[in-house]
Amino acid sequence: MKALRLSTETWFILGILLVALGVRFWGVGFGLPYLYHADEPLVVNHALAFGGGDFNPHYFKVPPFISYVIFSLFGLFYAVLRGLGSIHDISQFQDLFLSDPTPFYLLGRIVLGVILGTLTVYGLFRVLRLYFSREQAFLTASLLALNFLHVQNSHYIYFDIPLLFILVLTFSPILAILEQKGKYEYWEFGAFAGLAVATKYNGFFIVIPFLTAHILSRGLKWRTLFDPQLLYAAVTALITYSVLNPYTWLDFKMASSDFLALREIQGVSGPLHHLVYSLSEAVGIPLLVLGLCGVFCSVIRWERAKLPFAAFLLGYYGILTRCSQPHDRYVLVLVPFFLFFAADVLLRLRKVFHMNRWLFGLVLASVLFIPAAKIWMSDRIASREDVRTVANRWVEEHVPAGTKIAMGQPFFLPRLKPVAEQLIEKKAAALRELYAPSKVRRIDWMIEQAKSRSGSRYELYFMVTKDPHEFLFSNPAIPYDVDALRRAGIQYVLFPKVDPGLSRDFYDRLKKEAVLVKRFSPYRDGRRDWPVDPHALTGTPSMWKELVERERNGHIIEIYKISR
Repeated sequence: MKALRLSTETWFILGILLVALGVRFWGVGFGLPYLYHADEPLVVNHALAFGGGDFNPHYFKVPPFISYVIFSLFGLFYAVLRGLGSIHDISQFQDLFLSDPTPFYLLGRIVLGVILGTLTVYGLFRVLRLYFSREQAFLTASLLALNFLHVQNSHYIYFDIPLLFILVLTFSPILAILEQKGKYEYWEFGAFAGLAVATKYNGFFIVIPFLTAHILSRGLKWRTLFDPQLLYAAVTALITYSVLNPYTWLDFKMASSDFLALREIQGVSGPLHHLVYSLSEAVGIPLLVLGLCGVFCSVIRWERAKLPFAAFLLGYYGILTRCSQPHDRYVLVLVPFFLFFAADVLLRLRKVFHMNRWLFGLVLASVLFIPAAKIWMSDRIASREDVRTVANRWVEEHVPAGTKIAMGQPFFLPRLKPVAEQLIEKKAAALRELYAPSKVRRIDWMIEQAKSRSGSRYELYFMVTKDPHEFLFSNPAIPYDVDALRRAGIQYVLFPKVDPGLSRDFYDRLKKEAVLVKRFSPYRDGRRDWPVDPHALTGTPSMWKELVERERNGHIIEIYKISR
């Protein structure tokens, strides 16, 4: 009987994991070979730079550990290709990436997104199975398997999914501390905490549930606050972090400067933004209400075993209201623990109303409808051709090569190829600014391609509202000014419709003095003038209204021809 129960449990969790794997794998090729996620190239390009032998990232606004991991994955990929005889040296490997980064990005997305995302579901199940009921573990794992925000971010190479995987596992020693199990849980917590901070700096806030568990287990007194076990955990965390990110200390001047600069890119979101926008879109209104009720009831009833989860949710959310960007991915680290409380309420309701298996299944299906529908729509959009790709093809077919083109907010526009002369200027700038050898190698390769191959290449200018952007490939810069465009001999303007308030005067004048020659829209209703979501896309859309109205990813793109 016991073996049969275990077998049933095993098959059930395998079914959950297969569903989790499937929805995360569908759409993983999003945008490729073009790079349409705003942050992925930052992580990957640092990994490529390590190939030159310099493991100092020279950039610490994000920890370099994940780039080290990607570098290791690419090293393994290189060894496999060379062993198969597909390539013979490192230069061929570099050329392979430059000609088509698809296999490299797919490798990173599958390992760091799809696989780690699926393993997070399993890790959550194991932690809850160990410290709570089997029903709680299965239900919470099921909710995470079909959580929209987690599925969406499992398509990308970034820090959030690896961080969440680590945070989920870190709750095992935290709950062991709460229950005073074992002898080494403080050391174990320190190792996980150091790994979390090495992955992304906001992993530091795992100390909130850790200290909660420590105080609950030993009482709020001076001896508790000065317990040597806390020192052991802190030292272990520091050592782990230092081993994984040694250049934080070896290049402390740059690291401290970048860390202090993080304050400039954070803002005050207010107490309700991430609740109304981020969490509601992440889990859906029914699960949002259930989760909030679960947190409230657990705190009011002082359910000791659940208080570390509640402390993390409330403490971290409070930090987000004072220091975060508006994007929904900032609440991703809260999602599994929020779903834990939603599952807790569902199980309470089942018991109170004596629901049988079929009725409870119907209730569960109703709360999962919104996230499951959003996953289907999002994966469907991610697997389709991006509006930028469609626009790119039209430009190459209809705009003569060598034409001067001005680009507004280039991230949201087609990836047009610059002429060789501009690439040569970029190389000179890269050498002056002492850019990484990998970036110079990339420009050299692009120059070779521009000289040796025919095709549509353009003299590209990038419109800016202030000083030129720090990124090398966003130059030469030109202001949002129709007269300046005419003086520079610009013939076409590509304008993405992202924010109605951005460069409004320029856009109004452009519509009056230039001719709209083509318009590309990702929406079913091609007459829509501006996006539903006021926040620019980092990857794929997350709002329900955006997903329902879309056929493709990307923003509306308008192409204007300027008269002389």
